[in-house]
Amino acid sequence: MTASPPLGSEALRLTDTVWSRIMAGEETRRTPLRVEGGNFSLSLDPERYPLLPAADGGKILIDAEGALPPYVKEILREKEPDLRIVAEAPGNVRRFFSALLGAARFYSVEEDFTVQLGTDPKVTVTSDFKIEKNQESLMNNDIFLVNVSRDRGGVPPSLAARLEREGFHVIELFPDSRTATPAARHVLYSITSENQQGIVDAILAAFSFTPLRDRNIQLDDGSMSGVSLSVRADRILEADGKTVLLSFSDADPVQYTLFRLLQLKGYRVVTIHPADDFRKIAEKVLSALNISASFGMHHLGGLPETPVDVQMSGFLARTRDGSGGNTLLTNVGIDSLIREMAGFKGYSVIDR
Repeated sequence: MTASPPLGSEALRLTDTVWSRIMAGEETRRTPLRVEGGNFSLSLDPERYPLLPAADGGKILIDAEGALPPYVKEILREKEPDLRIVAEAPGNVRRFFSALLGAARFYSVEEDFTVQLGTDPKVTVTSDFKIEKNQESLMNNDIFLVNVSRDRGGVPPSLAARLEREGFHVIELFPDSRTATPAARHVLYSITSENQQGIVDAILAAFSFTPLRDRNIQLDDGSMSGVSLSVRADRILEADGKTVLLSFSDADPVQYTLFRLLQLKGYRVVTIHPADDFRKIAEKVLSALNISASFGMHHLGGLPETPVDVQMSGFLARTRDGSGGNTLLTNVGIDSLIREMAGFKGYSVIDR
């Protein structure tokens, strides 16, 4: 039966990844810790008791098995006053690193730290630890974000590169954990047209409506009154068994009267006024289509424990194909980073 490696070796393997980045140029020691006295000589196996440099010039001794005898600890306290002993097993990686970083005496260590990029869209990155080595770290854009939990997942490389430009160095023990792009089951429509008709057409297309354009609707054919009257509609479509008419026009009394007559004949009438913006237009069109949608800042879907959250403003509704997916309509432009992050959250992005 093959013996399992000592816990110290596992601790050394884990800390190498982090310490080689944070404490660049100061490697973990493979040579044993030796303490000499007038009548004794003490040596510790570096495979069982790894030695790390601390931020303040001290040293950290990892006793992963908690096996150091009390008399050895007493000798070390007497002869190595700048030595700190971390008696924590690496099985619980988060707790192990919490103890280790505390012993390192960095200028600042925060757990469950979040970084926000942008406002709309807004990307929030959560890390297990944020480390400032010294009081100049913030000024020098030299801050470390460390993720040690496997179940938190990895930060996509493009986002890590963006964080690097912002002064945050991402270190991950498990960088490949759940960074694969899932199959898209949601759709994000970025509607950036400044033309009202373009906005309306994009909203209709998002829900698979194909309208007729520029048609006249007969109000009175003149057979009884001798007066023929028709009203022009810019878009006509069927939704839930009802005919929906959309018109881009000013709210003058004549138009109001004609549209009221159309409503009395059973038509759903939507009037888009010149001052209507994206939100107002979408509210009118979605209401006429009988599509329930909420406006606000919405989280793009994804596993809650992933380190990246993406939010943006818009209207969120269920897709009409019964797949259980979401459709998000926004007038926010989508850059390459947000497009990739949306993909990691299961969204395909369509520009309109």
